[in-house]
Amino acid sequence: MREYDLPNLTVLRQFVEIDRAQGITRAARNLGVSQSALSKNMRRLERTVGADLFTRHTRGTELTSAGEAFLRHARRVLIEYRNAVELARNSTMAGTRALRVGAGVGFGMTIIPRSIPLFQARLPGHRLMIQTLGVEEVLRNLELNRIDIAAHALSRFTSSKFTREPIYQTRRAIMCARNHPLAQQDAGTIPLEAVAEFPLVALGIDSVQKQELESIVLRSNAKPLTFAVECDSTTAVLNILQDANHLMFGSALIAEFEPAGNIVSLPVEIDLGRYEIGFIFDEGSDLIVELRAFMAAVRKTMALLVDGGWIKSG
Repeated sequence: MREYDLPNLTVLRQFVEIDRAQGITRAARNLGVSQSALSKNMRRLERTVGADLFTRHTRGTELTSAGEAFLRHARRVLIEYRNAVELARNSTMAGTRALRVGAGVGFGMTIIPRSIPLFQARLPGHRLMIQTLGVEEVLRNLELNRIDIAAHALSRFTSSKFTREPIYQTRRAIMCARNHPLAQQDAGTIPLEAVAEFPLVALGIDSVQKQELESIVLRSNAKPLTFAVECDSTTAVLNILQDANHLMFGSALIAEFEPAGNIVSLPVEIDLGRYEIGFIFDEGSDLIVELRAFMAAVRKTMALLVDGGWIKSG
């Protein structure tokens, strides 16, 4: 094959987008090109490769075995091209592109802020854009390429389109201000009936956690809990807890990392469960320089905090 017969970067990007969008129509809309032009480019690509890359059906497209093999290398080519551009740009000026991170509440409030200095030390010219997102929003933003990586609870992410990389198992907890009446008890576990006497505040973006707590209470045949306030701001939730009346439910990391040490986890009578937190990203995108640096910074921060006793592992 002659070198000038090889597909260019635009065609490779179109091919990857068709797989991401699961269909030529959706991919054409995302790319801002006509469906006929995109289909023509894919037919030309298949002639160049010498094999069908897609199976086309009424619901969209699926990759053939040849398409799966080609996709892995197409992604790597695009990533390496992006890395080359970023490295060249950063050799002459501060990077203007930001790594876009979709963070879960626990991650966004605790681990990520402590990871930023390590990330910036490795890549001083790069910026971070961090959004606190719920599960559904994270998945949608990954699919639409609005974020580059998610740092989140992993249990709800089952799509084979994304790579899941766990880094820590955190426990769920009911939390309150240190001066809350339930936190003043001397010893022993706290029954759910006592918890039910106080209102809870919930994060609107963390609706999954709320649903899981309600399921736990229902299975325990305990008195239903009352979610009296719902907020979109983590700062607002923490401020409400300071009234020493409300409780909240979520990752125990929030209590372990709250800067002033005013939030504590309650020793309730039942196990509220654990879940894995980690990274979710497109297969192969961990080759991107800034994404790899971000993951390394978070892993190192987590290790330092566990070793230093800040996180009560296990």
